[in-house]
Formats: sequence, C-alpha cells, structure tokens
Amino acid sequence: MATVIYCLKAVVDPSIANNEGVYRVIRLNAPAGSIVNPLPPAAVGSRNPTAMILADVLLRALGQAAPARAIAASGNMQGTILAGRDAARGRYFVNYENFAGGQGALPTRDGDDAMHVSMSNTSNLPIEAMEMEFPLRAERYELIPGSGGSGRQRGGLGVCRDYRIIGDGVELATRSTRQRFAAQGLDGGGSGALGAFIVDPDTPQEQKLPGTGSEIALRNGALLRIETAGGGGYGDAAERDPDQIAADRRSGKVL
Repeated sequence: MATVIYCLKAVVDPSIANNEGVYRVIRLNAPAGSIVNPLPPAAVGSRNPTAMILADVLLRALGQAAPARAIAASGNMQGTILAGRDAARGRYFVNYENFAGGQGALPTRDGDDAMHVSMSNTSNLPIEAMEMEFPLRAERYELIPGSGGSGRQRGGLGVCRDYRIIGDGVELATRSTRQRFAAQGLDGGGSGALGAFIVDPDTPQEQKLPGTGSEIALRNGALLRIETAGGGGYGDAAERDPDQIAADRRSGKVL
C-alpha cells in the first residue's frame, strides 16, 4: 500500500497530504499468497527491493495515462552485509549498507546519478566513517561510465565501490535487484547496465557472487566489488542535444 500511495503522489500531485481521505479513494487488490501479500512462512526480510521493482511497474503504468510525468525504470539498490570478528578493535562487527543505483530518465531531463529511488530513504555512508568503525578499506568509489541507458535523455549512472577485507573470518550476505533484468528505457530509450557483486575482480581468482546469498566467506585481503545498476533512458538517442553529448564526454559519464 505504501508503494501504491508513493507512486500515485509522484504522478498526480506530490503535495497531497497523507491521510485517511486519500487512502479511502484507493482500492487495492493484492491476492493473499502473492509476492505483494505473502503469507507465512514466506521470506520478507528483503522486502524493500521488491517494493522498488513494484514502483517501477506502477510508474510505468501510470506514465501511460500521464506521459509528461512518465519515468523510465531505475537501477535499484545493491545491499551488502559484512560481518565477523574485528581483531583490531576486539569486537564483533556488522556493516549493513545499501548502495544507490541510477534513476530512470524523464521526458525533460536525465536521470539522477547514484540516487536511492522510490521506496528507499537510505543515506550514503561516508568512506571515512566506515573505515573508522570496521575492518574494511575502500579502494574505489566512483560513478560507472556508460551505465545509464542511452536516449534523448540519459539514464542515471550506477556506482562502483571496492572494499578490501582486513581480517580473518569475515562473511558476506548480498541483497539486490537488477542483476539479471536491466532497468528498461521508455519511448525508445536504452536499458541501464546490470549490477554485480564480484570478489577479486580482474584477477585469476575472480568470482561473481549471487545477487542474493548469505554466509559467503571472504578471506583476509580479498577485494569485494559492488556495482550498482544504471537507470533506463528516455527517447531516441539520435535526438540527444549535441551539447549534452559533449558535456557527457567531458565529464567522463559515457565511454
């Protein structure tokens, strides 16, 4: 219901108040046992990624009725849980982070880069704060060039973040969307790039991890790469303003 309310407000009028008068005019059909109305013992711990995909579906449908407010699908979050014994600090640690993807493009502007979209209010964790608290070292944190879908308006870019594991006995759990099915563009726009979790990238030991998994052992010194998905583009890429193309190239946002 929260996802439905959000999507309606975004398309109809973001200033609408949240109250019972608004809810009363909405009739929701969510059959019991479906993915949006699960029954025990269904797993619901990672419900937020499901809500993000649902928001993409609803916004795509509502955009057909209000084309001026349509938006391409977004590259939703990638989440990691790193946990284990922190020998240097003499304590157990748990570091749960969600990493932003690229927002889908709109009819009048590009999608935002590295944006927590729709059903998420997660803040970015600064590298300095993370390294002070956990046995991890960030070796890369940057936008991924070319990860946004092409179009008259370009999809937002995803990000890449590399973590070096410092210590023994660290385990990883992954939570994600958009690692198999890319964020689709609208009105001829291209799809965004897929997300990924990779251990020891660009080495003979490179290993791509599942989009959702638990108790994945990481050795001391391993490098964990988190790549988030890009947003879909809007419109024909051949119609993109040449000044925007030049600006993308200068800023390194396209390959």
